[in-house]
Amino acid sequence: MPLYDYICTLKHVTEQRGGYDDATIPCPKCKNIATRRPGYISQGVIFHGTGFTRTVIPPAPPKPTTKAGEPVNDWAEHTDEYVRKNYEDDKNYREERKQQAKDMLQQVDKGGIA
Repeated sequence: MPLYDYICTLKHVTEQRGGYDDATIPCPKCKNIATRRPGYISQGVIFHGTGFTRTVIPPAPPKPTTKAGEPVNDWAEHTDEYVRKNYEDDKNYREERKQQAKDMLQQVDKGGIA
């Protein structure tokens, strides 16, 4: 069980182990009701200086538009191009590896590789 700070009506502060539901306990010094104090005090964050958000977070670039003023959706075009290029590269790589394997098998058959 965690430690909690309790304070009674006479301002006696006590630190005791308690359950989550133990909001009040009897004060060990004066036997009055002691209530649990918050375990933390929130602190505000202060950023000194000017232009903090301008230097840390750059502004977003303007989105391109067509002549009609509609936003351009070139994401699909770039994605298709990327997939096509990677497919061609992968296909070429597989063909090269197949050819290398055939060459090695031919050399083994000839007795060139032991």
